[in-house]
Amino acid sequence: MRKLSVTIVWLKPLRSFYGTNGTFIELENFMRGIITNKRHFLNYNECNMTCEKLKSNSDDEFTAYYATCYGKIGTCSQLQSTICSGKIKYCLSPNANKHYTWASDIDETYRARGKCKNPIYQTGGSCAESAYKCNHCMCICTEDNNLNSNAVRSFSLRLQESDINQNMIVTGLKIVKINTMIHLQIQQAKLLPNNKIDPNTKFWKPLDEIVKLTNHSLFPNDWTKLSADEDYLSLSFANRTINLDDIILPLDYVVTGVRFGRTLSEDQQTSALRIEVKGVHVDREIGKIIPNTEINLTSDNMESNRLLPDYQRLRTQITLDNCDDPVEAKNYTQILETNKYIKFTHTDKKKDLAQTTIPYLDAREFTVEDDVPLIGVGLTYAGQEGYGGFITFNLYPSYIKNETSFITKQNVNLKTCQQSPNIPDDSTETLDEDSSIRNDDEMIDSLISEFLEGV
Repeated sequence: MRKLSVTIVWLKPLRSFYGTNGTFIELENFMRGIITNKRHFLNYNECNMTCEKLKSNSDDEFTAYYATCYGKIGTCSQLQSTICSGKIKYCLSPNANKHYTWASDIDETYRARGKCKNPIYQTGGSCAESAYKCNHCMCICTEDNNLNSNAVRSFSLRLQESDINQNMIVTGLKIVKINTMIHLQIQQAKLLPNNKIDPNTKFWKPLDEIVKLTNHSLFPNDWTKLSADEDYLSLSFANRTINLDDIILPLDYVVTGVRFGRTLSEDQQTSALRIEVKGVHVDREIGKIIPNTEINLTSDNMESNRLLPDYQRLRTQITLDNCDDPVEAKNYTQILETNKYIKFTHTDKKKDLAQTTIPYLDAREFTVEDDVPLIGVGLTYAGQEGYGGFITFNLYPSYIKNETSFITKQNVNLKTCQQSPNIPDDSTETLDEDSSIRNDDEMIDSLISEFLEGV
């Protein structure tokens, strides 16, 4: 009986890759810090509420000290200076996706990122204007519903499928950003006999053109209006989770489609993004797709879940509290454990002035060098302790060998980011000890042997 050998393939992320344009995508403007004062929220002569209790649930435009938020304000922390003492000096960033290059409080400097290329400003007001010493605050702006916002926070949920009627299958993946929407794009190639693909037929299948129109009367007649939560999912403060899963197809199936999907988060109250895979049964010897054998797999209905010890427990979180900008890191460690989830969040208020939404999305092309089909796709995480990291891919290529089947995983435990002094953050969650990576080789071998006996 033929056996299937599976190995995870992953491109090692080097700083030279992630440090150049086009190798990663940021969810720009979705969550970032803004400096304000209590008086921007309260009555003119009232400052009796702490910064931590300040918030704005309105999606109206909010401007403070030359920085504008097209969304909700919250998760505020109190700075040392007040209107009466210690003005905050700050440098506005030349990057339209960042508010500040740096800012300085009484005896602290935040986000020291080089010299200021713009005029240096300082917070206004005087003690004579009010009997109250109103503190300055560092808050988080979440742009999640304002039509004037250019935040990148929408993910296409449309299936990207190979041309199976031409015997084409998926051979590669990449994440692309078009306007303010994130898409999965597939590379396809023709299936050949003996578990091979024709490298001369490889090409990246074009994506549908999608545009954002705030005035629906301008919608072209021959275009299709997309539906929220069906064709695309837009992140918000409450809905910003992405699940990390490996989706493995059954024996003699290959990948023919991939999409971002929508499911319920662990709290069963909010939505989460996830990876979903479409596959088809093939005759490997003659290299042909068997008609009418398509299947759609998620982490919920994947039979091989019982082969992976990670799915024998509840899904757990990788927390990214108090992290710096990922491009500032020098090395990256990949977490290959599956059945995890991450919440998109902001960088640390002290290290980066909360100017960046993390994690980034790995935008490089992921393909298998050996010209063989894919039998699985996964989302995983790469990062360095203290930095925000990247969402990236696992690819599972198919090889036929006359030996016992196996699944190999390199297990690495990544610590969470450290709390910055002086500025409290909004979350104290850490990884549970039970969520540390396990090397259960004997259990895996036993489960796989049991699975193969039933094939």
